[in-house]
Amino acid sequence: MSKFVAKGIYYKKGEEHKFQKTLTAKNQKEAQEKVYAEFGSKNKLKRRAIIINEIKEEKKNE
Repeated sequence: MSKFVAKGIYYKKGEEHKFQKTLTAKNQKEAQEKVYAEFGSKNKLKRRAIIINEIKEEKKNE
């Protein structure tokens, strides 16, 4: 499992909000699905209201 950082915006009640979320996932596609699932369940948003601008794998500092 790798750590990913997702950045983007979401729209709620006509207002635009920026977000940055760190999460653990197997790959980039799974990380994207987790972002949609978490924002949808916690903020009652549809997928079309969430715009993910970038998902990057977090570098490991060893």
